[in-house]
Amino acid sequence: MTGRASDALLAVVFASGERPSLANLDAWRPIASMRGFSITHSAQDGTLVWAELLANGLAFDCSGLADGAAAAFPAAGPRLGLERIPLGETLTLAPGPHIVSGANLPPVVRALIGLGAEFAAMPGAAAVCWLPSGCWMAPAYFVRIAEDWLAGGAFPALGLTMLNRLADGRIETQGLKFFIGQEIELPAEVALSADRMAQIGIRLINELIVRGPLAETHAFAFDGFAPIKVEPSPDGRILKVAFLADAG
Repeated sequence: MTGRASDALLAVVFASGERPSLANLDAWRPIASMRGFSITHSAQDGTLVWAELLANGLAFDCSGLADGAAAAFPAAGPRLGLERIPLGETLTLAPGPHIVSGANLPPVVRALIGLGAEFAAMPGAAAVCWLPSGCWMAPAYFVRIAEDWLAGGAFPALGLTMLNRLADGRIETQGLKFFIGQEIELPAEVALSADRMAQIGIRLINELIVRGPLAETHAFAFDGFAPIKVEPSPDGRILKVAFLADAG
């Protein structure tokens, strides 16, 4: 199932009975608002009906169409724009077999996010879940961050990654490793509000999305904040943040 449901990155949950079918997709294409897509192939994989969709010259697999069973419902996770995780039926989007090895490359992710926004705008869409971060988003929120990013705005750090506060007060990112192979850990002992710490985390995420993973300790200075030192853990998987001066 390489390139199909097993490699899914995005899940769209529809109200019960509202999942699109192949015919619905074909009818939706002429009014797709962002970048559009074409249907190049369709088949059945067990109980799942899937279609290969071409967007921005790249092939993606859509599994769980209404012609068959729904795709697996995503696990619960943090929510943005949603009071609760809605009940419903799921379809998923995954990079096709020829691009799955480069699933985290910017052109692939951008094309997938644009395609996902088309599904989020369809009638009956109730929620979107970006699976690498486990983040659930309201369809309108997802469409907005997708449009902003694809129009040249900042990387949608709150959505494609998340910031989780641990019991001891530390803050860790979730989902950044999909893009750079590393997560960030912000310390607990700094006398900053949660909002200010989140701002630092978001700025650092945006910097690392452009720069890539860190192999050695590096200092960063963001306007309005004390300088920080970012040091990879011995195994390179965690980037530990320390302030170089009074956090302020």
